[in-house]
Amino acid sequence: MKSIYRMVTRTLITVVGLSLTVSCSAVISGFTNSIAEDLSAAVLSSSDLGVVEGGLPAYLLLVDALVEGNADDASLLNTAAILNGSYASGFVEDESRRKHFASKGKQLALQASCEHRTVLCDLLDATFPKFVQIVGDASERDIDYLYTLASNWAGWIQAHADDYLAIAELPRAKYLMERVIQLDPTYANGSPFIYMGVFATFLPAALGGEPEVGRANFERAIEISNGENLYAKSLMAELYARAIFDRELHDRLVAEVLTANPAAGELTLQNVVAQRLAHQLKESANEFF
Repeated sequence: MKSIYRMVTRTLITVVGLSLTVSCSAVISGFTNSIAEDLSAAVLSSSDLGVVEGGLPAYLLLVDALVEGNADDASLLNTAAILNGSYASGFVEDESRRKHFASKGKQLALQASCEHRTVLCDLLDATFPKFVQIVGDASERDIDYLYTLASNWAGWIQAHADDYLAIAELPRAKYLMERVIQLDPTYANGSPFIYMGVFATFLPAALGGEPEVGRANFERAIEISNGENLYAKSLMAELYARAIFDRELHDRLVAEVLTANPAAGELTLQNVVAQRLAHQLKESANEFF
């Protein structure tokens, strides 16, 4: 992959001219960003889980090569974080590999935020009051980086759910996602509300979970996306309906997901994953209830 990247960049340098160093750098940066963004869009818009699952490791290697040559490119780092986080949460069964890719996604998201704005470099090590201050001062121009960081941080916590120190970082991921919602309640077709729903149902009610808060967040995600965000319905069935033993609601949500058309732009891959989960919920319903 490095040889491919270097061959392409050498070609661009030849075309633009060695004397135009600054302009050439801008062209290369734009070119690599275009590749990474197009790859990300292609992955997220795909309806074929098998193709994505088989091809995504190669995409990750390519993006790794691009990042290596552009380690200070915030946009490229952000895209790399999205791809690694998506791979960890959606396709990796082995626990140690899932932890590896989730950790990589989180680290890339932190690097992306830091390169985007220097003040965001302190998010990992800041005290929580300082963390709240930094995130609270963020504006809408920071929203893409805040969301990528919040979602990757949540994925990292989920992958390390056996580690109390990881779970202790949940308030940081949650506050990041809350800030995204404050800045734009309709961002990413309501996906931030899905995370808020998961956060609320992460623990059983007896241990501090808030199932009704979770339901409200899942329903808000469904409303914002005009019903196209199927993952909100699958997770609502799994994390809410099962938690309160509401078989009727559970089966209705599962049926709606399974009969829906998953094609919805960059929600498509997520929707196909949601349908896979819905199939599993349907098959295990009699045993569960």
